[in-house]
Amino acid sequence: DGNLLAVGALGDDDLVNGSTDKGAVYLYSFTGDFTNITEDAIIGAGYTGGNNLNIAMIGNEDKFGRSVALDGSHIAVGASGDDGGGTFLKNTGAVYLFSYTGDFTNITQEAVIGREYTGGNNFAISLDESDQFGTSVSLDGGHIAIGAPLDDDGNTNATTSVGAVHLFSYTGDFTNITKEATIGKGYSGGKNLDNSNLEAFDFFGN
Repeated sequence: DGNLLAVGALGDDDLVNGSTDKGAVYLYSFTGDFTNITEDAIIGAGYTGGNNLNIAMIGNEDKFGRSVALDGSHIAVGASGDDGGGTFLKNTGAVYLFSYTGDFTNITQEAVIGREYTGGNNFAISLDESDQFGTSVSLDGGHIAIGAPLDDDGNTNATTSVGAVHLFSYTGDFTNITKEATIGKGYSGGKNLDNSNLEAFDFFGN
């Protein structure tokens, strides 16, 4: 985005390599055609000092950085192995939302979208085990699209790993997050779109 670059490292084992696959995101600025590339910050477990941001809540095998999107002064980071913000449910997935100024200064965690994430600007969404919500993410002008490629359809979970894409809107620095629609097999009503052509193991939203 402009002269800024965000790179996910889903297998990062934290600053001191004391964990497994927590994940991290490395942030860079550059000029012209990728001249004067500078590492400005790291977001991840145990990363402090400078512009870095320590996310202590990242757990083993969360795979934070599986997907990354930049738009203006906002960053969205997928953690497909996240196990939920409340009771444990393996690999439901989550997306972490950040704001920043300049060349990745004043990085602030604004919200998390995922299972049982509540309080502040967080948004709780109904997810099942191994949906891997956050495997892909797109961020643009107040809108977020998030892929869950192991979603098992929107009706009875009878079709394995069909996949789905969940669509959200927000205002400001990720305030008023609203789920607008889902595109996937069996999702109907409201703005949802039922893609009946999807089959088992299509991994839609990958």
